[in-house]
This record gives sequence, structure tokens and C-alpha cells, in this order.
Amino acid sequence: MRVPVLSLERLWVRPLESSDLDVVDALFRELELDDRPRAAHERWLAWTRLAYEQLDQLDQPPYGDRAVALRSTGEVVGLVGLVPSLVPVAKVPAARHAPEVGLFYAIRPSAQGRGYATEAARGLGEWALTTLQLCRLVATTTPDNAASRRVMDHLGMRVSEEPARPRWARVMGVWDAP
Repeated sequence: MRVPVLSLERLWVRPLESSDLDVVDALFRELELDDRPRAAHERWLAWTRLAYEQLDQLDQPPYGDRAVALRSTGEVVGLVGLVPSLVPVAKVPAARHAPEVGLFYAIRPSAQGRGYATEAARGLGEWALTTLQLCRLVATTTPDNAASRRVMDHLGMRVSEEPARPRWARVMGVWDAP
């Protein structure tokens, strides 16, 4: 299944392009998602674009990140995506985890506080729940990331905090299909 271009109220959610490298590199650094050299981000972007094609050929869900761009200017202000997640949603024995589909979102600091993460995550999430007919989506964050928690709340996710999970997943939101 091809990665769709979603036209939202103020945003486009679209596949990443080679020309997005500068923005992606800056985004990773600004959000401190990683501090790898630009060449590593270039390889990640090439891998992401190749994954779109390979998953489409296998008729698999279009996992991976997408660009979040302003409709008014085309400026890329962040990323949103669907990622495989092995963090348990319910309490299950530690040796067994059920795979989930995670909803990822990240917006450049200069564009935060305007609802872009919520709009992009809602658009992609609704598309995934209806078109892919998923049962649910999960999102995770650290306890100190109040902005990410607010996005979960705005999306209507059931949010729980579990100190036993890895730090990056201690706060988890669950969005069930209607």
C-alpha cells in the first residue's frame, strides 16, 4: 500500500523526499532525537524512502515517518509516522509482548504550540484506523514530556503511566478504533 498524501486543515502529511534532508537533519538535532552525523540522517532518509517502496510491493502497511508540511508555504515543520512497537499495553508476562502499531509525532521547536502535532497525528491516526482497519494505535513518551502528553489527551487516547516500562515509554496513550 502506497504512503498517502493527507490534506488536512493547515497541513500536508506526505512521504519524505530526498530534498527533505536538511530539514530532517535539523529536526533531529533541535529535538535531540539523536546527534549522529548528517551522513547517518542521509542513510536513514534513503532507507525510509526505500521502505515505502518495499512495503508497497509486499502489500504491507506503510510504516515509517512522513513529513508534516504547512499547506500555506510547503515548509516542513515536523514528522509523523507509524512504527512497530513492542511495548506491552496491558500487564502481560515480561517474556511476551504483543506487537502494536505506534503513532509517532515530532514538531520543530519553532513551530510547537500551534496544534500541528495534534492535527498531523489525528489525520494519520484516523487514516490508519479506518483505511488500514487497525484495532488501535499506541503512543509513548517520557514522564517529563508534557507537550506529547497533551497531544495524547487532545487525541482522546487513554493515557497511563507505568514506572516499570522503559523511560521512553513510561507514559502510554492508547487510541482504540471506533
